[in-house]
Amino acid sequence: FPSHDRRGVILYGPPGTGKTKVCKCLAKEATYSVLYAMPSDFASLNGIRNVCDMAQDLAPCLLIIEDIDWIAQDRAKGNAAFVMELMNKLDGLESFGDIITLGTTNALGELENAIKNRPGRFDRLINIDLPNQECRELMLRRFTKNFIVDKDADFDKIAFTTDGLTGAHINDLCNTAAIVAVKESSLDGE
Repeated sequence: FPSHDRRGVILYGPPGTGKTKVCKCLAKEATYSVLYAMPSDFASLNGIRNVCDMAQDLAPCLLIIEDIDWIAQDRAKGNAAFVMELMNKLDGLESFGDIITLGTTNALGELENAIKNRPGRFDRLINIDLPNQECRELMLRRFTKNFIVDKDADFDKIAFTTDGLTGAHINDLCNTAAIVAVKESSLDGE
């Protein structure tokens, strides 16, 4: 990817909506290096330097920072020196080009404004929200594709009743239903 296309993106939304899945899909499809960093990788100022230096060494690189709110909290609430070091390193990545930084967070409001609202650090904020009715129905079908499902199963009605659930909840619901069906079937002697 050309350096003028380099962007920083933050995926935000409730837990379980698929932010990490998006990152994993991008990493799987990438034709360049991918560096996946967790908050524990940034445990000290040296951790920030090490991760950013490694991204520069691997360029072109996709640097994924999972749960960025844990490491880039508002300076008024957290360690100002730590956040300043992260901002300085992110600014330095810009001069090396060919690095896309992708952060995820469940708590966008907790992030330092100078991280989330400054071009050159993170240029885009993308909301990964709760799935709508159509998405929930597609999820139900996808999560049960390897199950034996009654031909009269009304996925549209089930999707309607799952309003407010995340993809993770719907996946768990399908798996739990399968377990219950197997237990009931074995108790019935089938």
